[in-house]
Amino acid sequence: MADIGAQPFWTQPRERGAVAYALWLVLGLFGAHRIFLSRYATGAAQCLLGAVCLPTAHYAAAADTTTGVKLPLLLQTMGSALGLMILLVWLITDAFLIPGMTRGRRARENGARRTRRPDRRTSLFRKRVG
Repeated sequence: MADIGAQPFWTQPRERGAVAYALWLVLGLFGAHRIFLSRYATGAAQCLLGAVCLPTAHYAAAADTTTGVKLPLLLQTMGSALGLMILLVWLITDAFLIPGMTRGRRARENGARRTRRPDRRTSLFRKRVG
């Protein structure tokens, strides 16, 4: 039997949710909590959205014309504000989804597989045996 004390605390099921919330609070704009919970694609999407919108908002607010960006200042500001609003709504939603993502990761680690409903088209035309 493995000693539980020998494992890092963030691998324990109970502490995993606390670590995910800490990552959400500190590095949520970059999707660190989603990457920690094995949601790599959406974590990368959050990271990309945060990495693009934050510097764009900063440069648009500073009205620096030496950045080399050819978009008008108003378009830069609107685009970065829209991206940050989408990211903010996504992060607020994630605050409620983290417990479910934690349970899903725990179930996948314990060997549970996602159940898929049978395709109706193939199940209608299958021959019945027996």
